[in-house]
Amino acid sequence: MKKFLPFIIMILVVVTALVGVNFISANMDKNDPVGPGFMFSATDRKGAPVTEEIFSENKITMINLWEPWCGPCVREMPDIQKLYSTYKDDGFMVIGVYTTGGMEDRVDQVLRSAKTKYPIIMDTDSFKKFRTGSVPTTFFVDSKGQVIDMKMQSSKSGQPVVVGSRSYEDWEAMIKPYLK
Repeated sequence: MKKFLPFIIMILVVVTALVGVNFISANMDKNDPVGPGFMFSATDRKGAPVTEEIFSENKITMINLWEPWCGPCVREMPDIQKLYSTYKDDGFMVIGVYTTGGMEDRVDQVLRSAKTKYPIIMDTDSFKKFRTGSVPTTFFVDSKGQVIDMKMQSSKSGQPVVVGSRSYEDWEAMIKPYLK
């Protein structure tokens, strides 16, 4: 019996550990973020680095994937700028992301016309999982870098996104609960 005691103790330790892990996972809040947040590294139009560190400075960050040739994208930019101007002091940030290279003159023209003051960056592979094949596509990230599910649509890889342009009032209704 004494020679089986270490073996029995080892089995009890393993079973206890497995039961504990199952208990913890069963009792976790499914809305609590688990794992690392969304990470990226890019440069804005002025050459300044923009990384996921920007999330920690804000309660909610709106990331708007747009193109300078996209009419709905361009038309919603003044509303997004107004939203940014209204709520930036309350913990709201916007990052505009475009993918079409070689159109910098057109991008500059759009940004001037919309009087855009929030950071605009060129797309990197980090944003690939949020692409839907349609623009504009928008997603939101909390201060920990966790993508927020606004219960709208999903990207091709299953990420929660908002496809299509929205009005100022629509965007405002989506972000206000996160700014309290």
